[in-house]
Amino acid sequence: MPEFKLSAETRAQRFSIDAQIEEVERELKMRDDVFPRLVGRGDMRQPVAEFHYARMVATLRTMEWVRDNAKELRSGNLIRD
Repeated sequence: MPEFKLSAETRAQRFSIDAQIEEVERELKMRDDVFPRLVGRGDMRQPVAEFHYARMVATLRTMEWVRDNAKELRSGNLIRD
């Protein structure tokens, strides 16, 4: 859990999968701006930036898959590979 303190009301909020995907996309756009500056200043190494960016892309792909397969997930009819 993040260190940023959230109110009880905020912690109780539920967000749709589309809203969560939108937030991950926003984070990726922010990283597009921030990571090159951090690498350029020497505050972050390129492989570390790529690693964290790739993990966020994987998160986005997973969330999109969940959204696209929500009906099957809810019904339990999802075929496992």
